Amino acid sequence: MRWFQRLAFTGLALALGMGSLAAQAFWPFSSAPAAKAAQGAWSHAVALGDTGSGNANQQAIAQAMVRYHHQQPFPLMLHLGDILYPSGDYAKDGARLFCNVYEPLGALGVTIRTTLGNHDVVHPEWVAGAVTFYQMPARYYRFEQGAATFLAIDTNLLKDEAQWAWVVHQLKTVKTPWLVVFGHHPLYTSGTHSTDAEVAQLQTQWLPQLQRGVAKGTRVVYLAGHDHHYERFGLLQPAAAPALKKGHASPVLSFVSGGGGAYIRSLEPSQRAAGSVVSKATYHFLALHYNPQWLWVEALDPQLQRLDCVVWAPPLARKRALVAPVGTAGCDWV
Repeated sequence: MRWFQRLAFTGLALALGMGSLAAQAFWPFSSAPAAKAAQGAWSHAVALGDTGSGNANQQAIAQAMVRYHHQQPFPLMLHLGDILYPSGDYAKDGARLFCNVYEPLGALGVTIRTTLGNHDVVHPEWVAGAVTFYQMPARYYRFEQGAATFLAIDTNLLKDEAQWAWVVHQLKTVKTPWLVVFGHHPLYTSGTHSTDAEVAQLQTQWLPQLQRGVAKGTRVVYLAGHDHHYERFGLLQPAAAPALKKGHASPVLSFVSGGGGAYIRSLEPSQRAAGSVVSKATYHFLALHYNPQWLWVEALDPQLQRLDCVVWAPPLARKRALVAPVGTAGCDWV
């Protein structure tokens, strides 16, 4: 089994190949610390994409996450791709646009897991170096935290047979109540990238596999960026006939979170995609909270004002009069 370092972010740069790292501990990369959560124990993470502009908006979101950490500590940040604009030049811009920006989170003990966006792979000859720079074990990988399994996928490689075979196998081996899949291109979006070939392939090939490839009872969350806004879709339900043939199928809760610092794109009401529940053209990050029974996600702006909140409750929660998690008053339920 391969082993990877957990990195502390020290000095003026993150410990991502910058020569200032301090190795804290080692673990199998497929199993992050505290992977076996106690019954009912809560885990927390944040997520954002499309950050690498170096402007005041990126800084504001990074600082907001630090303030949020003081309110609700979290050990994990997911980056949904497009880490460096315009062309993923980590040798030139990595320290300034990534390491220095998120160093305060590292100082708080936050581990950053990244996936590559289309801007990060503009120069194919740089990709291997980027994987090393961001301390990724590969362009796609898996780890666990608490009651969730996380699959980082490379949506620039959707036609890659090796990644597809890997994903199919990984889905079969998920044992946790939650599966969080994160990549760069979204399943659905109301933004300018709604007609991208990658989005179409995710809908026709990958979504059905996510819905039917996991064990019964596993609930699936999909996080992506690419379009520079926030959007939440209603539960994506499998088509009836294949679901009946399989015997079970999992719905998918899908988000677009591309408001981490790059310029925001406006959204036209007339172009609202089917199934879109909430969409906001503003800078933000996501906060995820989950235990074996409950998951809730909130979108927060730079002032930590809540833009949206959704609770994925246990089956029959309302009928059984279960008490909702603290902090979810006013949130939508699915």
